[in-house]
Amino acid sequence: MSLATASTAFDTLQTGLSSYAIYLSYIAIKNIRTWEGPTKTAARHSDAANTQLLKSRTTLASGAVSTAFSLLSAAGPNVLPVSDRARVILTIVNIMALTGARTHIANFWGLGNKVPGAGAYNEGAKTTVKLRLWMRYLIAVAVLELGVRGVMVARG
Repeated sequence: MSLATASTAFDTLQTGLSSYAIYLSYIAIKNIRTWEGPTKTAARHSDAANTQLLKSRTTLASGAVSTAFSLLSAAGPNVLPVSDRARVILTIVNIMALTGARTHIANFWGLGNKVPGAGAYNEGAKTTVKLRLWMRYLIAVAVLELGVRGVMVARG
């Protein structure tokens, strides 16, 4: 298998994984938003509840944005041709974005932050934990692709 073929395979895998991660992100946001009304009411009366609401929103947004960027960084260069050197830089930025977002999510959600009697919220929290796992897969594929792209750039 040539390096170019391997790189294309990594792009295809990254596109598929990113698409599913975006779907997970959508499901998590949809489920957790069902509890936003009561949380907003609590946030008006409690700084802690307001902080939790803000952290919930920002962590979910960082997951959505980083997985969307991962999709664009894998699929975009196949539509709009860029140099191998630019793709290496794009892959490095992708790894950094995914790692940062994954850490951001982990710092807030931990193992899922369950709330008794809050079915949709708990499903959203569980989906967010699953999203973190898929982000790990995306990082692993991007690191492998970075190695292939690095060799391609080194060879000229």
